Amino acid sequence: GGVGDERLMPAALYYDADLFETTPQSVLAASAMNGFDKGLEALYTRNATPVTDGTAMRGLRLLRSSLPTLGDGETESEDAVEGVGGAGDALERAVTGTILVQYGVSTPGRYKLSIIHAFGHGFTRNYDVHQGRAHAVVAPHVLRYLFDEVDARRELLAEALDVRIEREDPSDEELADGIVAAVVEV
Repeated sequence: GGVGDERLMPAALYYDADLFETTPQSVLAASAMNGFDKGLEALYTRNATPVTDGTAMRGLRLLRSSLPTLGDGETESEDAVEGVGGAGDALERAVTGTILVQYGVSTPGRYKLSIIHAFGHGFTRNYDVHQGRAHAVVAPHVLRYLFDEVDARRELLAEALDVRIEREDPSDEELADGIVAAVVEV
């Protein structure tokens, strides 16, 4: 179970980048994937706001550009997002992206975690697996299910994940396929 109350929310968050550099890569990657899924859910939730949309979109862009290279020694990237870690540092982009996607989840009275987390937690309750790893595995499948049932703001998700469709006016199915492919890539 969990305990939640507006009074339990932090007044400020302080991140020490040096601590991230000494954290095992497997823990960082799994935790970042947990954050990545929070960013997805923050965009398609019914409790979205323009502010949570903005932080989730920016966070997802940073995570999409950094997570595939996290841990391979990458320090410069053609996919680096301008304005963060001038040299395109993957760890800095991943941490910044994770911080940004967390914002939307932390707004009091507006719960934003959704079906990806529900499926992921179903696995982590019964198996010895980090929830971020479970979420990474289930996310593409859950998104496919979600897109079969509802729109889920797929145009916004596609924009956040930089999904490019060759046709000027892509169909809902093409957008859904592009989003799922982008999530699988990450």
